[in-house]
Amino acid sequence: MKTEDISDQRGFPFGMLDPSAPVRFEIDGVECASLDGFMESLKFERIVDQKNVTKRVGADAKNQSKNKDFWPHNVKADRELYWQGESFKRNSKTFDRLLARVFRQMIRNPIYHEALMSTEDADFTHSKGKANKKDTVLTKKELTDNLKAVRAELFAGLKIGF
Repeated sequence: MKTEDISDQRGFPFGMLDPSAPVRFEIDGVECASLDGFMESLKFERIVDQKNVTKRVGADAKNQSKNKDFWPHNVKADRELYWQGESFKRNSKTFDRLLARVFRQMIRNPIYHEALMSTEDADFTHSKGKANKKDTVLTKKELTDNLKAVRAELFAGLKIGF
């Protein structure tokens, strides 16, 4: 099995799987312009602020939440995150379930769906990503594991006629 880097520096299909790629999707009635936009929005308690950040892509999304990363009480690995009026810890099952739902919503984007399916059985790495939960809202392992899980579900569904 070949390992492929999912980076915005790469073309289709692997570049489309980078969190900064402009992949539109909807979750819980909220339109998102990218995975980065969604992930960065979780740092904001107010729904109006979340919706503003979900409309952003890549560095623009990260810049909107940059100051949230430097609050002394907001240690990233154990930080409080928010989605649609609910709060939860970064290291929680609630976060893990939300993240899984996001990837299942993203796959509804036909271009993203095609990109992921065309990777066939490639393993993924993310050279730009961070490995430690203390350093990021989405680790490279969380990203790649969720991508592989959704891809496996799609291939399994195709094999049984879904």
